[in-house]
Amino acid sequence: MNIPQDAATERMIRSAIATAVTAALSPWRTKAQAAAYLGVSQSWLMQKVREGDLRAYYEGIQVRFKVEDLDKLFQ
Repeated sequence: MNIPQDAATERMIRSAIATAVTAALSPWRTKAQAAAYLGVSQSWLMQKVREGDLRAYYEGIQVRFKVEDLDKLFQ
């Protein structure tokens, strides 16, 4: 069933889909994404970084995590 949409709504939907696909394919996660991926809080995640159990990569003040590092955390 096709529901008519205005051009702005269609652009917004296409942009959201593109963002979701890019994030899913990227090997990097933000702090919020990494916490959601693992089902833990952001503070727990950063505690693991401080304890040396998880490697974090910094871009200025922003922290990023590799999916492979997140997967290794519970092995």
